[in-house]
Amino acid sequence: MDVKVGKGRVILRPAQLGGSRKTSSRQPQRVISMLLSNLGVRQSPPSPKPSLPAGVTYQTLDISGQATPLHRS
Repeated sequence: MDVKVGKGRVILRPAQLGGSRKTSSRQPQRVISMLLSNLGVRQSPPSPKPSLPAGVTYQTLDISGQATPLHRS
């Protein structure tokens, strides 16, 4: 992401913001969001997570018996 700041610019590379494997997968997004906010960039609020309409339910299906296992060599 390339953000213009005054006469210059800030280049953000999310792939380089990752830390250890223990860090959350959303952490790079949070870091970028904080950087942009501190630079005065207006951001739209995050979209709400979708939800099922009232009265609609779901049921999970176990298809593991039908799947072919992956073998790594």
